[in-house]
Amino acid sequence: GLLWDWLVLGKLLGDENYTALKKAEPRRAKQALALCEKLGPTFIKLGQALSIRTDLVPEAYALELRQLQDAVPPFDSTVARKVLEREFQVNNLKQIFSSLSAEPVASASIGQVYRGTLASTGKDVAVKVQRPGILAEIALDLHVLRLLTPIQTALQNAANGVPTTQGDIDLAVDLVDEWGRGFVAETDYRLEAANTMQFQKAMEARGLNAVCAPTVVPELVRDKVLVTEWVEGTRLDRDASPDVPRLCGVAINAYLTMLLDTGVLHCDPHPGNLLRTTDGKLC
Repeated sequence: GLLWDWLVLGKLLGDENYTALKKAEPRRAKQALALCEKLGPTFIKLGQALSIRTDLVPEAYALELRQLQDAVPPFDSTVARKVLEREFQVNNLKQIFSSLSAEPVASASIGQVYRGTLASTGKDVAVKVQRPGILAEIALDLHVLRLLTPIQTALQNAANGVPTTQGDIDLAVDLVDEWGRGFVAETDYRLEAANTMQFQKAMEARGLNAVCAPTVVPELVRDKVLVTEWVEGTRLDRDASPDVPRLCGVAINAYLTMLLDTGVLHCDPHPGNLLRTTDGKLC
């Protein structure tokens, strides 16, 4: 497969242009997507990260992996409704929502989103429900990654013709640990709600009115459920509006502000998380 095309045909038999490897890219990219989906949340998150890194993976792989940004296979909506009932401690979700979509409108590595209407106010909301048992899955995946990282580091260095030191392995494992801490933090919906509200206040205080965040409904925030007001818009990378280049500049300005001023950085900026709202703002 991939190893044969790269190592045997490319390295050992002198195919300097890696012809066989490049020819098989479209087919193997589809296989990579299917593999990420099958392996679960941790590898879906890795796939999301790689989907915007064409400096690390070929364009064909990046294009396929972009499907992981908001179109991950969802879990059963019956299970999701059970989670909602348990988190809100109700027997009938009509007590909370006058309407709730039968199926998720989007699904990602950690949770999936339903569109609903609040029974109390009539406002349209986005209802994010966390995948059941996700922390146990992440813990197992991270344990496996920590075991495989020294092997991967040694193989990578050998392929590049450089020796592997203990420092190389320690650094690689530290990177896995740091990435894992951030991933686990994403499962804390109460923290996400607090960060969302903090972000909105910070942008408003600095006059960045072209940037917004979904308004959190604080009384409906739970450990495994996050409810925000619904935002009408389209993904920034799929919007054909003439002001998209301006919003790209707004995004850069917002990220520099977070990095250099507020100290709280949005660390998952793939296109599935950036919307152009109907009133021309970046959300």
